Amino acid sequence: MTASVGINFRRRSLNDAGRLLTIHGLPALTLLLLLACTAGVTDEARRSWQATLRFTATQWLGNRVPSSFVRATCEKAGKILPREARQLEEAVARDDRTAVARFAESSKK
Repeated sequence: MTASVGINFRRRSLNDAGRLLTIHGLPALTLLLLLACTAGVTDEARRSWQATLRFTATQWLGNRVPSSFVRATCEKAGKILPREARQLEEAVARDDRTAVARFAESSKK
């Protein structure tokens, strides 16, 4: 009989804990997850991806990498620098060498 009481007590505790998390902990958990996602991008990561996009643009201009390489690089960089990655990808898709050269120069600043 004691074992039965212990099992019921344990089951009840788990249910109570789940209910508390659902009622009180969910907003706090959501807030923590949002903060973790937005705080993860450092200035160093941005500068690194800017340099990568600039290098990719200059390599494409010199016919040293194919457009598919630029697309793949822009896809990855787009998670950190969506505007810049889209700008380079669209210029390469149009085969607009002037726009790509402008991108490579403007991203140095």
